[in-house]
Amino acid sequence: MLTRDGRSLIVASLDHNQLAELYTVRTELEGLAARLAARHASPEEVRVLKSMVAEDRALLGGDPRALSRANKRFHKQIHLASHNRFLVQQLDLVHRSMALMANTSFAAEGRDEVALVEHAQIVAAIEAGDGDAAYQALKSHISQAFETRLRVEAGELRTR
Repeated sequence: MLTRDGRSLIVASLDHNQLAELYTVRTELEGLAARLAARHASPEEVRVLKSMVAEDRALLGGDPRALSRANKRFHKQIHLASHNRFLVQQLDLVHRSMALMANTSFAAEGRDEVALVEHAQIVAAIEAGDGDAAYQALKSHISQAFETRLRVEAGELRTR
């Protein structure tokens, strides 16, 4: 995204407070999407989520951008499985705002493996129809991603 600074255009980015606010909203909305997906996802949607997790194993240790794209696809599938068009619209706005972040948490060493385990836990809860577990698993997943991003920005974690 671009913003105007006088006569020139600059790339917009998020400051620390905006990032924290965005993750707060994302955590709650994504958790709600997982809870609703546990109630409403069809067997076919669950199978698609499971296959995404299985296919994403091949990406481990690879290009962080490819992992990020796979992650977006996975989360979008959960949004759709919630069967709530208004929630999907709000999450689309959140994810468009996420594009303002300069990098992906998947650039942090080891984050891809942890995230894939978290994805499998989310899918297991959705498949079991356990909305509370799905909500908690997805909230924890987003919280870990935020913490990873903060640690990378603080120089505590190496990136690839």
